Amino acid sequence: MTVRDPDVLVLNDAPTFSGCLLRVRILGGVLLKKDGVVNNRLVACPKKTPGVALSTDAFKDIDDVPKETLKGIERFLIEYSGVEGNAMEFDGTCSRKKALAMIGRDRKEFKKQS
Repeated sequence: MTVRDPDVLVLNDAPTFSGCLLRVRILGGVLLKKDGVVNNRLVACPKKTPGVALSTDAFKDIDDVPKETLKGIERFLIEYSGVEGNAMEFDGTCSRKKALAMIGRDRKEFKKQS
């Protein structure tokens, strides 16, 4: 297994840019296959900040994210990859606990490869 940099989708009230460094809370994961190869994404939201209210403050797990938001993420990932000529397959979502376990496994694998 080759460990690559993780892709994190951040649900945020304000726009950011690709590569922006944010402090986030992992909510779960979107399970995907790109051209038959596992290519999961993490879903996160900004960490709570005292005195700043965000629409995501109540989210603790991926099940707290509105279904229409998750459907929009699924549609975006599949269509975006399709435009690039890739076949994307949506395999559902996973909980915060499972997403954190995936991160732990990938860290261990990365250390072995280093």
